[in-house]
Amino acid sequence: MSVVPKLERMQLPDPYKYVLVGSGERKKAFEFLINGGYVAFVERIACDWTEGSDPPATRSILELDIDGVNRKYEYEIQINKPYVFDPPIVARKYIRWWATNNDVPYTAADGSAKNGSHYYGILTDGLLCKQKV
Repeated sequence: MSVVPKLERMQLPDPYKYVLVGSGERKKAFEFLINGGYVAFVERIACDWTEGSDPPATRSILELDIDGVNRKYEYEIQINKPYVFDPPIVARKYIRWWATNNDVPYTAADGSAKNGSHYYGILTDGLLCKQKV
């Protein structure tokens, strides 16, 4: 007889989100609130920004906040090569990603003004589970 409870399982919905963040701005890129007796298990994450940006997003900070515990990433984790948590991170209240764009507006080589905005992509993959009754 197994002591492991039978779980109702499903993938976290909408695992990939993106947000446009202007120069000097900080925006919420992803939020998932957990309720109804569920627990989330975050298994894989990734974060990237616009390829070929002019200039590239060089001063970006992406923050993963799970139930008040923050992890900061100042580098890209490619979507096709996500970071794997083994064991997964358990989330009981919420999962949030924040994107901060510390780039500044600039003047391009042709003399045009650029705003330094960048798209940030977030991948949060895992399971949402609750005990079957």
